[in-house]
Amino acid sequence: MYEQRGVSFYFIEPRRPGILEWLLLAVAGGIFRRLVPDQTLICYRVNSRWIRRLVASTAGLLLPFRSVYRILDRRIRCLRNDRAVRQFFDEAPCDLLVAGTPGWKYPELPFIREAIQRGIPTLCQILSWDNLSMKGPFGITPDRIMVWNRHMKRLAVEHFYLRPEQVFVTGAPQFDIYHRSLPNKPAAKYDISVKCGINPEKYQRVLMIAGIPTVLAPFQGALVREITTLARAGTWGKGVAVVFRPHPQSTLEEYDLPDTEALFVNDPHEYIEDSKADIASRWRFSSSALSELAQSLRGADVVITVASSMTLDSAAVGTPVVNVAYDPGGQFPGELLESYYRSSHYRFITDSGVVPIARSTPELIEAITTALDEPDAMASRQKSLTEEICGPFTANAAERQADIILEMLKSNR
Repeated sequence: MYEQRGVSFYFIEPRRPGILEWLLLAVAGGIFRRLVPDQTLICYRVNSRWIRRLVASTAGLLLPFRSVYRILDRRIRCLRNDRAVRQFFDEAPCDLLVAGTPGWKYPELPFIREAIQRGIPTLCQILSWDNLSMKGPFGITPDRIMVWNRHMKRLAVEHFYLRPEQVFVTGAPQFDIYHRSLPNKPAAKYDISVKCGINPEKYQRVLMIAGIPTVLAPFQGALVREITTLARAGTWGKGVAVVFRPHPQSTLEEYDLPDTEALFVNDPHEYIEDSKADIASRWRFSSSALSELAQSLRGADVVITVASSMTLDSAAVGTPVVNVAYDPGGQFPGELLESYYRSSHYRFITDSGVVPIARSTPELIEAITTALDEPDAMASRQKSLTEEICGPFTANAAERQADIILEMLKSNR
């Protein structure tokens, strides 16, 4: 599509921040979180070293002023980039820089900064519905951003100092595939049975537990054990298999799963690059990976997860979903787990009332029972979530984003 319109692409090599820039980013992040109460602290539990948390929390306590944040922001924008970044722009003609994030993934930040310093327009995606709620400030503010829905646009304007005309609402491109090639239920169930080694004559129904990073919910192994024990005891009748799907950012060993009958694993290993040291970048985000995910979720009778975006994925493919808000072992802080469900992005699900949130074993049993007994009714109610959260451009969000890129290129000629 782009090639037919004379558009060329260049790919960049990753960079790392220097000590001064790292310090400025950490301090700015701490102040921003102090200024924006809705920001959760979840990100400090994921891929964040203790020294960064210490610097950020100290700065937030000592310098909670917007004027200081703006000074830091201007300083970050004015930093000189290294020779390789400058050389890239010297050698590659660039009319528009499009980045996956506004500097949250550091390798992009110096290229966005160099483009801004050279007067080249910049456009960034906000990749997920929770990014504006938990990732802190932009590493550097681009000229335009693309978001899923109106709520995200409001957050971008109120908290990230963008003007309304700088924010495009496009929908969620990764959800397009759910509307274009959704498999039928029997075929999807057969597919997941074959993939996971489930005997369909013995197990007619499938409970899928969709994992989140273990650092966010280290009790998931205990949850799998509890649900598997309940299934084997006949709590939901005979022929119920439990399938666990690990999160791409965590290894299967981290979950400490039980070795027991009726438990199967749906491991997306073919889309994970184990050779990479950075677990956050192991997941190969591709159309084939999304097709496999859609097929797996569609093949389940119920999906169970902990405050995860998999709630949206499950609702999008028409599979009932149940959320869990308790640790079977009672070790994980209840107030922290509850904060997941009260975060500014997840409140849409929590307050909707259409997704059961189990806060005890009896509530979990009841929620799963209802989902198995009334699958169509529950799936129909939950479908509205994708329409509200994933934006208005259902099934063509990627095309909408492509149009925006082309329009920006045209206007800058």
